[in-house]
Amino acid sequence: SKSSPESLVSLPIMSGGKQLASMRILSSLLNAAYLGLPNLLPIIVAKQVDLSVTYGNTTISPSAYANYGLILCSIVDDIDEGYRFSNLAIKLLEKIDSTEFHAKTLEVVYLAIKHWKNHISLTLDPLLESYKIGLESGDLESASFATLDYCTHSFVTGKNLTELEREMSKYSAFAKDFHQRMVFNLNELNRRTVLNLSQKSDNSTLLLGNAGDEDKILRNYKQNKELSYLAFFYINKLLLCYLFSDHNHAVEIAAQAEKYLEGIPGQVFVPLFYFYDALSWLSLYPNLEKIEQEAALLRIVSHQNKIAKWADLAPMNYAHKLYLIQAEKYRVLGEKVKAIELYDLAIAEAKDNHYIQEEALANELTAQFYLGWNKEKIAAVYMQEAYYCYAHWGSKAKTDDLEKRYPLLLQPILQQSAKPLNSLETLSLVSPKISFHSSTKSSNSDSTSINTTLDFAAVIKTSQAISRIIKLDELLGQLTQTILQQSGGDRCALILPDSHDTWFIEAIATTDTTNLCSVPLEGHLDFPIKLIQYVKNTQTAVVMDDLDTDLPIIDYYLSQQQPKSVLCLPILNQSQLIGILYLSNQSTSGVFTRNRLLILNFLCTQAAISLKNARLYAELKLSEARATAVFEQAAVGFAESDMQTGKLTLVNPCFCQMTGYTTAELMEMTVAKLTHPDDFPASVQAIQKLYSGQVESFTLEKRYLRKDGSFFWAETTVYLVELQEKQNTNCLAIIQDISERKRLETERQQAETVLQNLVLGTAATTGQDFFPALVTHIATALNVSYVMVTEKVDETLRTLAFWVNGALQPTYAYNIAHTPCELVMQHGEWYGECSMQELFPEDLDLVEFGVESYLGTAFYNTEGTVIGHLCILNTEMLQDLKQAEYLLRIFAARAAAELERQRAMTSLEHLNQALEIKVEERTKALAMTQTAVDWAADCVFLVRPDSSFYYVNNTACAKLGYSREELQTLSVIDINPTVSPDRWLDIWQQIKQQSTWTIESLHQSKDGCIYPVEVTAKYLELDGEEYSFAFVRDITERKQTEQIIRQKAEREKLLREITQKISQSWELQKIFDTACVGIREFMEADRVAIFKFDPDSGYDDGTFVAESVRVGFDSVLAKRVHDHSFGENYAKLYFQGKYLAIDDIYNPELSPCHIEILEQFQIRANLVIPVSLQQGLWGLICIHQCTEARHWEEEQVKLSQQLANQLAIAIQQAYLSEQLQQQLPQSCPPSPDK
Repeated sequence: SKSSPESLVSLPIMSGGKQLASMRILSSLLNAAYLGLPNLLPIIVAKQVDLSVTYGNTTISPSAYANYGLILCSIVDDIDEGYRFSNLAIKLLEKIDSTEFHAKTLEVVYLAIKHWKNHISLTLDPLLESYKIGLESGDLESASFATLDYCTHSFVTGKNLTELEREMSKYSAFAKDFHQRMVFNLNELNRRTVLNLSQKSDNSTLLLGNAGDEDKILRNYKQNKELSYLAFFYINKLLLCYLFSDHNHAVEIAAQAEKYLEGIPGQVFVPLFYFYDALSWLSLYPNLEKIEQEAALLRIVSHQNKIAKWADLAPMNYAHKLYLIQAEKYRVLGEKVKAIELYDLAIAEAKDNHYIQEEALANELTAQFYLGWNKEKIAAVYMQEAYYCYAHWGSKAKTDDLEKRYPLLLQPILQQSAKPLNSLETLSLVSPKISFHSSTKSSNSDSTSINTTLDFAAVIKTSQAISRIIKLDELLGQLTQTILQQSGGDRCALILPDSHDTWFIEAIATTDTTNLCSVPLEGHLDFPIKLIQYVKNTQTAVVMDDLDTDLPIIDYYLSQQQPKSVLCLPILNQSQLIGILYLSNQSTSGVFTRNRLLILNFLCTQAAISLKNARLYAELKLSEARATAVFEQAAVGFAESDMQTGKLTLVNPCFCQMTGYTTAELMEMTVAKLTHPDDFPASVQAIQKLYSGQVESFTLEKRYLRKDGSFFWAETTVYLVELQEKQNTNCLAIIQDISERKRLETERQQAETVLQNLVLGTAATTGQDFFPALVTHIATALNVSYVMVTEKVDETLRTLAFWVNGALQPTYAYNIAHTPCELVMQHGEWYGECSMQELFPEDLDLVEFGVESYLGTAFYNTEGTVIGHLCILNTEMLQDLKQAEYLLRIFAARAAAELERQRAMTSLEHLNQALEIKVEERTKALAMTQTAVDWAADCVFLVRPDSSFYYVNNTACAKLGYSREELQTLSVIDINPTVSPDRWLDIWQQIKQQSTWTIESLHQSKDGCIYPVEVTAKYLELDGEEYSFAFVRDITERKQTEQIIRQKAEREKLLREITQKISQSWELQKIFDTACVGIREFMEADRVAIFKFDPDSGYDDGTFVAESVRVGFDSVLAKRVHDHSFGENYAKLYFQGKYLAIDDIYNPELSPCHIEILEQFQIRANLVIPVSLQQGLWGLICIHQCTEARHWEEEQVKLSQQLANQLAIAIQQAYLSEQLQQQLPQSCPPSPDK
């Protein structure tokens, strides 16, 4: 229907009895489909919606619309439309005065739809409402499922585990009492997870008894196809394995969970799966092999994209999950600054949206990040916060886990629980020890009765807030105000050194204002310079009340101002002085108490770390700016545009050259005007994602319009640039012209499409349709005017099919003499272009057709006699002669086989007709045919319905190695290893149903030899008996030819990959690794390694620099080899381009010394190809067979030599690049800041 979802609420009431019955029957199937056969769910629901829209609404319709919304959200991935249908369902419930399907509708809407746009906690009350309505209306199934959903959503939203376990126990008892087995099992499974988290356990990841019990129980559920239970089990298991650091097991469990996600469509456990699977792979990422890392990253990014889409719709549920995955990704990629920002975003979002368990997890992962960065003090702050969050959640098992794994980071908490000390004193354990010079009378005790536990928590929160700030100005402002609030002072200053150890007052704060400045300390009249210099030189903190001190630090400023309380505190980082804090209170003595000194020293410790990080961040930003400035001179396009208007604000000369516009012209244009109209929507969509923060950058391939109206393809990478002098944000685009690459890709795709279309178009075609299909597909593939396939009859050619300018022509015959076809018949293949009419003046068809080029290939029967030819004629030169020749050779052989098959089938048809002649004529005809069939070139069988042989010809006996008597005691099953008794019954039915039945299969001779055959069979009835007359041809040679073609294609593909790798990158190690993997897979060798000679060793010494080795054999990578005889005996030979192929190292021609070296590397057969540069022999490609002796084929050697040449080019390019890089600084002027 084209009606909007909202309009469906006004449909009339359904009245047809048949339709009402259909709605009820379909509704009764829904739960079974949802839980065990999810593929049926869309069909059932779509039918219910169709009935409602066509015949009107009924009491079941709200449930149907709700389920339709579920399908749109979970299967169609149209959450907005699904949400509209959920609203329709709720409105219709209010309109229809019936409770029959009220509970079921609410349960579906709040289980699987609302959480995609609303906080999950907002589904809890409606689910309890569904439970109550179900009880009142007697819908106990919906009521019990609503309790399961309520408990699941409560768990996901971070409800206290102890309280949740009590509720789950109550609802499990309800499900059990009312015989709701599935709900009971699922709820108990979830409850087991809650218990594992909230209680101490020997194995916190075990859900069902012991490991053996789990396997046994799961087998039963798998046999019964209870998909929901399996999904719940594996996702719970995944969560536990990840939280308790069993990451290897976690990814194995995730692979199982993914198989059963269809059993819980739309449920909150689906995003939870993608979240924990991504985190599990990120935990393993640093320890994976390079290829495994690439595959893992693809999976992680795929999961991240899913969660990003959900976070866009419901940031309150999924934003913090997205930030945490991104933070972990940047961690493993080494981008620490980005990771820092995202970890703190994840923590803040989880906290703001009350996901206590994921706030705990984000703090834990952040702590691990800093711990891996050797920043234990920052790590301690985050790990302690994680501990408190897990404790608040009620996860005793997790706090025990943290205590076991991170006792040093949790030392303040653990000590606090060990002895009843002032909790603020624990701050000293994570702060540097500082000497205090104090003249106060109150520094050892507090005059105020503050709650130290609350102070401790507040300080931790404050230190976290400071640690999250990485922009220096923001940090200085926040830090000074925070210190004023915690200290009791009324004036605060932060003094920091620059890179030349000159000290500056960077921030001055009072209770009302904060002034960020950068004023030299020396000579400043508004601060106690002597006091600050004393603290700077001694790194001792000074505390004074009423300026009572015997230190020589009272200067003019202090004498004039007379502050009542003074504190000057050194800020240390790893025992290095990085700043000084000055605090004073003008009117009150004794402000800086012992507790406040502890707090200030701790905050300054955190501030020291944050200051260092902020400066690091600033340096990184400066490096990025410099890199951008350098990049403006690159040989790629560079364009900056205004984010709001799209107008270009900056371009480089390369982009001007690409587009053909001047800089001034481009400054008046927008990105939209330069973008090809077909690519504009994708560009806008990508920009919107960039601007909204969904992505940090994007890369897409698009077309740009030139000034002359043409366009070029470019790979465009875009990211945001925030300029200080502007209020808005700009887009920075890096444009790489890829027109040539696109052209090559198009040609390659066209070539592949041509061959694929030809194969697909003719593969399944036989008989009279084959030749018309062949010429049609060839003409289309090669874009030629005429294609002809002929049969040679004496001195004439008869067309089997003739394609002329888009249409098939009637068949006809013509004389071979004085035509291009005559040369094809004589030479097997001939090509001519230009002056065709002059070369063959008697061939008037060439004049009539306007032929300018001709290509023909003859084809032969099994005896080597020409039986026809395949040719193309065109009114202009052939666009790709090599491709045309290649295709004609392949399909000429196919045409020959088909023509011979048709001739044989014609003979069979004649035989069949002869059998129907009068009895006296049959005998004569059979006798004549018997002789012909007996001595036919191919095997002929007459087969009974039970697969036994009634007749076999002489060729069949000779081919299979049996006598005629022996064969007539056997059957098809005896000589065909692919045919079983059951399969023969199917084959016999196919032969009976089809006029002619053709298949490729296998035959096995008496000596056990198995070879491929093509079988053509026809059903016959003779004298009331059923038979199959089968014509069997040995197609061994054809299969070998096809294999050769495939191997050639694989070889060419490998060469293209290596060549492309070289063209795309000068990173030798990547090229070497790619070459080793490709050669080993193509050659099916045990080891392929690249050996490099030491330049000054006289070719006696060297090292293996790259390899690909089969599992089970030793690596030779980085091993040195020394062989005195090599330089004398082999180097000159290799430099001349020769190669060494050893089929077996125990060949008597090898010296014992050489054999001994080869044995060290487990080598049995060895192929060595030299890699030579202009300067000399660079190294070798070594291909090893370790298991057995092996003969190296000529084609394999040629491929290896070609790859060696490509590697030599890559090495030469890399050396040239290195030389240019070495020369470049000499020609560049020094930068202004040096």
